[in-house]
Amino acid sequence: MDRTSGANYDESSGVRLFKDGPPGTRVEKNWLNGVQEELCHIIESSNQTLSSANSNQCMQTVGMMGFGMRNGKIIPSVAGNALTVAIKTLNGSDPSTLNPVYVRIGDNLRKITSALYITLTGGTDSWDRTSTTFPIVVYLGWATANSRVEISLCPYANYTSYPAANPAAPNAWRLESASGSNGASSLISGDVMQVCGYADSVVQSVADNYTGVTSTAMNLSDTYRFKSPQIALTVTAANWTTTRAVGIIYQTLCGVWRLKFNINGAFSAGVSQATLVVTGVVFKNAEDIAISVTQKASNAIYRGYAEKNNGNIFFLCSGVDTFFSASGDVELEAKPTI
Repeated sequence: MDRTSGANYDESSGVRLFKDGPPGTRVEKNWLNGVQEELCHIIESSNQTLSSANSNQCMQTVGMMGFGMRNGKIIPSVAGNALTVAIKTLNGSDPSTLNPVYVRIGDNLRKITSALYITLTGGTDSWDRTSTTFPIVVYLGWATANSRVEISLCPYANYTSYPAANPAAPNAWRLESASGSNGASSLISGDVMQVCGYADSVVQSVADNYTGVTSTAMNLSDTYRFKSPQIALTVTAANWTTTRAVGIIYQTLCGVWRLKFNINGAFSAGVSQATLVVTGVVFKNAEDIAISVTQKASNAIYRGYAEKNNGNIFFLCSGVDTFFSASGDVELEAKPTI
């Protein structure tokens, strides 16, 4: 695209501008087509179809930039002891062709154009939790079988074991059809699932009935991304014994994966330099990243860093001191496989 070159343009500080005249600046096809195609390319880059009936497409495209849902929110409700979690537009209506909700699932931007919700009826022992208040994590997935977005729920990780391989197994993912009819879901093994947010403080009573949602659901891009559960890390090294190794894996709003860790352990006497290997992570392939290493008995501080493009943590240490603590918050090359 370029600025106008039509006859009688006005030039100010080296910039060609339109003027009223007379005579006014001539409007040429090259400029009009340039403006049209620039706008069309913006809209089409978000997988939207150009529509003369929709004058909101550029704004929708801008709103879709980044991660999480755009033009969408999670609305949980309880009625008749049943819990319903719905995806609504920002104005509270069901998504439609002219007013869709967008979500990034994996590396693809997906569009929700019809009502999408899930209902757990009262009396169903969905997660074997009684008299418990707990947050519900809301997942959206791309069902390859029918090329549409579907919804799934699961308790926050602190409240249940990891989902089983079989979606129908107890304490596993709760997968439903997009109609919310509690029918068989089209989501299958290998379909990409993406956390889009959570419905906070859902109460499941002793009769497995849902009795309330005590706070408002929030968008992942605003809050949930920073509530990753703490996990155990596997750390190995020659002549090393791990006493405690934990970490929090999280993704920033700009899409960068990071690991915040705290590793404690002991080396055999006489070790003067150490390389710890953290299983399942690759540190950013840019520069070695400085970390904090402390000798526990003397509080002496040693030089240490996370090595680029692998999962190694290196530090110098005294051959006399044995117990160490290493900690840091380090950028990763990609999503870890822990």
